[in-house]
Amino acid sequence: MTERPRPIFSLREDDVEFEDHIDHFVIHLGEAVDALQDAEAANDQDLLDDLSTSMATEAAEAGYPDLDKLARRVRRAAQQADKLAIQQSLIELTDLSRRVRLGHRGAA
Repeated sequence: MTERPRPIFSLREDDVEFEDHIDHFVIHLGEAVDALQDAEAANDQDLLDDLSTSMATEAAEAGYPDLDKLARRVRRAAQQADKLAIQQSLIELTDLSRRVRLGHRGAA
């Protein structure tokens, strides 16, 4: 029997001042992951670097440190043009983003 993935919640979910920021981040997270995957498929390390840097910054601000860490890992792999590391990191990031979306009331 397959275990259901556990939802991930923002560390700032109780901070009313960040509510709109978190909503916007999570609602657009799928598009951001798609853009990273498209950049990887196009072998565009510069775009991967830019997109993953933006995602890391936004994830940190929205209270998702694990997503921030994975986005930074994608960035490092892109800077080193390490295709295998890029692919592995994107797989993990895609899974983690799904769990973030599961934990957010507006995006599930």
